[in-house]
Amino acid sequence: MRKNIFTIISLIILIASADAQNADSSDLFRQYTSWSLTAGPNLGGYRYNLQSTDYAPDHIRPALGADAGAAISYHITRNWRLQMTALATIERARIVTDEPTAVITTGGTDIMVQAGYSFDLNNNSLQLLAGPYTHFIVFSHSSNHSVANPYSRTSTNNPRTDNPIFALGDLCAGAAMTLAVHIDRKWQMAVDLKWGITDLLNVDSHKLHVRPYKITLRASYSL
Repeated sequence: MRKNIFTIISLIILIASADAQNADSSDLFRQYTSWSLTAGPNLGGYRYNLQSTDYAPDHIRPALGADAGAAISYHITRNWRLQMTALATIERARIVTDEPTAVITTGGTDIMVQAGYSFDLNNNSLQLLAGPYTHFIVFSHSSNHSVANPYSRTSTNNPRTDNPIFALGDLCAGAAMTLAVHIDRKWQMAVDLKWGITDLLNVDSHKLHVRPYKITLRASYSL
């Protein structure tokens, strides 16, 4: 009799344990939102989309700048997330022409809206995110005023050909891809690749547009 009672109790415990495990596994992940602060250096420049090469400088070489801002992530599942990153950015590019070399410095904002997937790597994780971004120029400065500033809103003339150089884009839309590694629960290292596709403001200057591109190395800290 005692043996039968012990067997029944054991079966009840096993069934209850199995139900508890199934309940835990079905409710293992809950959707949540996380915030992080991020900053790091960037290396960027721009390319011209033009019908006549006379408008373009001889060479455009990237120079070092910096990004800093914050990101908010909405975790849909354990692996999938939506993330928006807003960055204040300083970018620099070196322009080489027949005239003396000029360094163009721009300040503005980048906003990325990306979908991402996370791959588990033991205690760490590897994330791949992609989506659209906008690049808005707040100010632009040229170290040499004899070299045309591509982000100036004032039309000027090419000193070599005397052809007009129109005001270029102050707001660019493009695509951004991010590769990130979570070192632990708080720290993350990420590399952003951004490429401008179209100018949203300077629609009247169809012959000459600028397409910025940038590579950013960021360190992020989760709040």
